[in-house]
Amino acid sequence: MVSAATTAVAAATDPKPAWAGPTTGPKAAAAKQIVYVAQTLTNPGVAGAAKGVQDAAKAIGWDARVIDGQGDAAGIQAAFGQALALKPAGIVVGGFDPNSIKAEITQANAANIPIIGWHALSDPGPSTDPKLFSNVTTPVADVAKISVQWIIAKSNGAAGVVVFTDNSIPFAAGKATMLETALKTCSTVKVLQIENIPIPDAGTRTPQEFSSLVSKLGADWTYSVAINDLYFDNAGTPLRAAGKDGAGADYRPPNASLMTCSTLKVVANRGAFKLWNESSSRTVLIGASATSSGRCTRGARFGDQRASPIRACSL
Repeated sequence: MVSAATTAVAAATDPKPAWAGPTTGPKAAAAKQIVYVAQTLTNPGVAGAAKGVQDAAKAIGWDARVIDGQGDAAGIQAAFGQALALKPAGIVVGGFDPNSIKAEITQANAANIPIIGWHALSDPGPSTDPKLFSNVTTPVADVAKISVQWIIAKSNGAAGVVVFTDNSIPFAAGKATMLETALKTCSTVKVLQIENIPIPDAGTRTPQEFSSLVSKLGADWTYSVAINDLYFDNAGTPLRAAGKDGAGADYRPPNASLMTCSTLKVVANRGAFKLWNESSSRTVLIGASATSSGRCTRGARFGDQRASPIRACSL
């Protein structure tokens, strides 16, 4: 099992996989307005998809508006209502279950406003109930499987795992169940706990929850897996306080030692950081922190479109 997991992880993390998708498409219609209704813009995935929609719209001369549902049922319903009032050419459901706003979806269908889902349902492609032109998502079972294979490969089949999820989102709850089931296929991997934290509360609840888990589980807890990496944004402080560095993710490329600091920049966004190799136009390290001297070390966060050259680096 460990050997198979290692092979699968190597393929999944290949930085230059072959592109099997379409290379041509229809000519874009002119001057359209679309609306992206976000589950919450505090979710990096949802926010990133919103930015992608805006960038794509700009490239073809469209206007894309983003409305934040702020992570709760009332906010999402109100946001979708605002979208309907604009009478757009299309609406994107960004990261929430359209079944939670059935009346509004019905209104959009009646008005012949196409709806596209982004991680709105568990399966990709068109949907008849709820009626979506298409749902753009990764096959959740595949994502759950490779996440677990990464843990099995890196731990050599000996891990104590905590799963973080948000059971208020059916997509997330289903993914967490798949993660738990896949983890249990390896007899030497133990699922220590399923931690249910609503995504909008992750920033405030994570530090205390991590402290409690460290106290409760001790050395048995060696790996974490989550339906969204937002859960790990504020985990550093409680982990360090407990003597754990939380730096197990292998983001260092094999040839990192060959890169010179003159080609690297620290790029910050919302307090997070990444290392960017200007010569190859590739991110080479996500999760590096920069000090005032410009030195970079492992452990920071990704990050606000400001870039500054760094003088020295420690990869």
